[in-house]
Amino acid sequence: MEYVAGAMQDIGFEVDLQFLEPGAYTEARKSGSYDLALQQGGKANNPCNQYKTFYITDTYGSGFGPQHPDFQQAIEQACITVDTAQADELYKQIQKRIYDEAVEIQLYRQENIWAVRKRVSGFEPYSPDTTRPWNGMSVSA
Repeated sequence: MEYVAGAMQDIGFEVDLQFLEPGAYTEARKSGSYDLALQQGGKANNPCNQYKTFYITDTYGSGFGPQHPDFQQAIEQACITVDTAQADELYKQIQKRIYDEAVEIQLYRQENIWAVRKRVSGFEPYSPDTTRPWNGMSVSA
């Protein structure tokens, strides 16, 4: 976040960087009293969200998860295990299987940052490789 704020300042934006706890962030977002809000998700120490994204829903994955239902079940089990030592052991098994068997290992996940003026309506964020990201947008005077 600090990097983005610094880059924006470098090109002339006035930046008031605030880190809010989730409840305060939700209220601030509802108020609409800001020009740009950035939110990060899935950055917790618990790898459950990442594994679900890459191997359960296969959003960015190679298809390894869906081809191995037992692997998906292991992830689901690790995600609901309360005992931290047991969960740690399950995550180690998952990581070893990814290392040994998966055709690709995710090293990076693209973060897309969108800035849209309030006078723009109908904007839907699209993947950077989408051919027509402006579909359905309109701009008021």
